[in-house]
Amino acid sequence: MSRLQSIRSRVPVLSVVLVLSLILPDVAWAASVRLTEATTANVTSFKISPDGRYVVYETRDYNVGAWSLYSVPLGGGASVQLANVDAAAMAEWGSGYPEYYITPDSTYVIYGLPHTGNSPELDLWSVPIAGPTGVSARLGRASASYFHRAPTFSVSVTPEEVAVVYVHMEHGAGTALGELFAAPVTGPLEARRKLSLTDQSVDFFAVAPDGHSVIYRATLPDRNQVLNRVPIAGPAESAERLDYFTPSTVLDKGVISPDGRYLVYGLRSPGFSWAELRSVPLDSAQPVPVALRPADPEGGMFEYFQVSPDGSRVVYVDPLAPRRLFSVPIGGPAADAVALTPAFPRHTAAVTWWLLSPDGAKVVYGVGTQSEGYALSHVHMVPIEGPADASVEIGEFQSREMWFGQRISSDGRHLVLQGDSPDGVFRRLHSLPLEGPPFDRVVLAEHLITSNNDYYITTLSPDSTKVLFRETRDPQFMGQIYVVPIEGPADAALEMNGPLAAWAWTTQAEFAPDSTRVVYLTQQLGDGANNVYVADDGKAQVGFAASAISAAENAGTVRIPIRLSQASVLPVTVQVTTESHSEMPAEGHGVDYWFESDTVTFSPGETVRMLTIHLVDDGISEPVETILLALTGPENAALSGASRLWVRIADRLTYLPVVEQ
Repeated sequence: MSRLQSIRSRVPVLSVVLVLSLILPDVAWAASVRLTEATTANVTSFKISPDGRYVVYETRDYNVGAWSLYSVPLGGGASVQLANVDAAAMAEWGSGYPEYYITPDSTYVIYGLPHTGNSPELDLWSVPIAGPTGVSARLGRASASYFHRAPTFSVSVTPEEVAVVYVHMEHGAGTALGELFAAPVTGPLEARRKLSLTDQSVDFFAVAPDGHSVIYRATLPDRNQVLNRVPIAGPAESAERLDYFTPSTVLDKGVISPDGRYLVYGLRSPGFSWAELRSVPLDSAQPVPVALRPADPEGGMFEYFQVSPDGSRVVYVDPLAPRRLFSVPIGGPAADAVALTPAFPRHTAAVTWWLLSPDGAKVVYGVGTQSEGYALSHVHMVPIEGPADASVEIGEFQSREMWFGQRISSDGRHLVLQGDSPDGVFRRLHSLPLEGPPFDRVVLAEHLITSNNDYYITTLSPDSTKVLFRETRDPQFMGQIYVVPIEGPADAALEMNGPLAAWAWTTQAEFAPDSTRVVYLTQQLGDGANNVYVADDGKAQVGFAASAISAAENAGTVRIPIRLSQASVLPVTVQVTTESHSEMPAEGHGVDYWFESDTVTFSPGETVRMLTIHLVDDGISEPVETILLALTGPENAALSGASRLWVRIADRLTYLPVVEQ
């Protein structure tokens, strides 16, 4: 049975819909399955667990005013409610919105509910990702800091525990004191530990990559400020001072290097009259801050900097116009900074964006220039250590909007970015090779919607082979999403969702970690509200994991792995037959061996299943017997080139071990 026939036969049971282009009849289709249960409540957002096993989503029922949080297996199944807030409780919420986060080990969901009152506070809870609601643990109350770049909460993962780190603002006697806490993700509230000193008010913190320490900034009673480092296990009194500031200093941004060896931070005055970039070593017995660029007497800020993935260098933009890029060793000194871009003529050219390659060796940046009344955008690439004259131009666009959605693939081979189409109404989606001939770009899509938020639905697959985007092909259906190979061509795009309800909008779409499935949020025909769906490209192939195996007659059973090349959103079945008994005269299936089942079924999301063969020990001395197994009749998949398998059965006196590959 073909995949198309299979989809049609399962519509009543699996709520499967066939995605077809509404405008172009020759566009390839994909199968999609609704993960969320039919309800009048709108799904407002979702997150995919890092291990790809679960989707966590929140709903709002505007008819009764309730909010809920659920999880559902990505391969399909029943949703489990993780949290629920009724209308009466929602009416008492203060300012702010619910937040939720999946821990990096994919085992817990941390969620925050707005606390009663006017201050932006969240009551934090944790719950196992598989539920149920009744096992939630309260972790404390987190305050959204007035320092707007500080997170509401962060998660620390160490071999010892998973902890939630947050600041609670204690109000009293006309003052507010920000206290830093770490709470075990399993609770209870009484197990939390205070990490900040009694006389210090915390307004910024960051968890080290290894999870063992927290960096925080605090204000002292004399209004001076400190940067401290404290172990995640505490106690607060073990804090180590990293830097010290006067009250006239503002921390623009603080970043811990990926290797955890440095903290890089930008400083400025409240009136932007001076700015400075510093780093401090975190692995030093006596850490001393180093200026990566001296204080600028002309003002500005150092919010715009990035640390290289290997933690060796910092790339920053000159805080004064015209914008220029510089690179400096993360440990300084400032004198070793190197310009990555030339000094552009004022008001005629400037760096508009930049990205670091995944290996940290290159910097890719765009330069906007004015020429003959329209904007030109040039794409350049330069070694992260410079110099500026080593920069190479790799692309040119006539575009004012190219800064939307630029991304480098995780393998560092392609740059994907958006630019205006010739008519100026839509945007084009381009793929530009970073390894290959300059200017050898490919157009992946012609009609991206011209909205400032649409670059959020232009994402690259984790394996760097595909691009997911939203494109307008019918003005009544603004939510069509497509997947196209990162090297093109555009007509290889596969539509991933539909048929859509009139005026439906796809508000969120993401690749699953396996890069073969797409999870998206929209309203399709027959839905009463927005729902979460999962789709794949229908290219799964099924085959044996090896070409031959050997076993002894008295081994009892042989387990043979059968693999799917990628996960499918539909069940995949395949039949196993014996194609040849040429070396077993008068013997064979049912005599020397028998199948536990001659049908192998993959549930949605599974990629490995085992075929079990039972061997018959007849006690007769005989030579090695050979059979040839074949996979036939695949449903919802195609056969791979490994659809045949030789099985050699040796006599018990000449034992051969089972081999599984």
